[in-house]
Amino acid sequence: MLKRECTGCMACYNACPNGSIKMKMDFEGCTYPYINSRTCIQCGKCRAVCPALQKGDKQQPEQTIVSYVGYCTDEKIRRTSSSGAVFPLAAKWCIDKGGTVFGARYDGIRVIHSHAETMEAVGLFKGSKYVQSNIGITYRQAREALEKGKYVLYTGLPCQIEGLKAYLKKEYERLYTIDLICHGVGAPGIWEKYIKVFHRGKKIKHIDFKNKDAGWNKEQLVIQYANGGEYRRFPLDDYYDYGFNQNIFLRSSCYDCQYKGFNRKSDLTIGDAWGVEKYAPRFRDDKGCSLVFVHSKRGKELFEEISKKMKCEAVDGKKAVQYNQRMISSVPETPKRKEFYENLRKYSFRLSMMMTKGKKNE
Repeated sequence: MLKRECTGCMACYNACPNGSIKMKMDFEGCTYPYINSRTCIQCGKCRAVCPALQKGDKQQPEQTIVSYVGYCTDEKIRRTSSSGAVFPLAAKWCIDKGGTVFGARYDGIRVIHSHAETMEAVGLFKGSKYVQSNIGITYRQAREALEKGKYVLYTGLPCQIEGLKAYLKKEYERLYTIDLICHGVGAPGIWEKYIKVFHRGKKIKHIDFKNKDAGWNKEQLVIQYANGGEYRRFPLDDYYDYGFNQNIFLRSSCYDCQYKGFNRKSDLTIGDAWGVEKYAPRFRDDKGCSLVFVHSKRGKELFEEISKKMKCEAVDGKKAVQYNQRMISSVPETPKRKEFYENLRKYSFRLSMMMTKGKKNE
């Protein structure tokens, strides 16, 4: 497998029976699996669960597209969510059944996957994070919960849900999965350097990549410091947000993502309903609206439950994705990516970031 094909889903890491696989960060700031040849027992479990090596499994017949737009009718929940607050409604459904919810949260400035069994803990999963999360051992933890007969809601990126399903190797009646309409993932190493260099090592209290104070269509990056200070910028005015949105330091596999399209392993796909005013104008109020794709019987069951607390309606999915191309296609790789990493080999991180942002878009 080529390095460019590895999504960092960590299915291999979770499957290794004796810890011979470690995730190591490369120069570009992304982590990849490395095998300790001295301890590897050649069991082949890592290869068996790697989604990138199961290429034949990706060819599926086109399914009927079932899609909706909508938002949570509880304004408080909606206000603190990135778009229409579908995720917290799904999480509450699972928690109310005594289940476990898996999602991405901050651990300091790092983004990691974790689990929660209370709505208070679920709150840490809310909000967009433009950094690839470290899956850790959450695939193992999800399997353990499922084997005990618990309900599990696992949320993540399309490649991460593929990794989970490949690791589990079988269907579980009480497993529900939600993936996201994904732009691509920012390099964790670049994010951590950015915080340390541009925020001068200040202790971070809260990070919100899609703050809606100025409106859903005018999202801002807001970083709150422990000392009470605050940093607030629109996407193109911040060095990291600019690089992320201009596709400069995404993981290399994101430029040719194999997990786009309507045929997904997840039960639901959720994302921002950009352009909703073009096909469902009554949902355009600048407070956040979600686009939801239903892929399975379990997804239909879950959406029917959470839609009781939503204002929503069915829409033409193919029309909706005209305004959200990331559902079906990868972002283009810009020449500025190569420039950035070449500069990073010669100059300081601060100067490299400033040189990249200082140039006009190509």
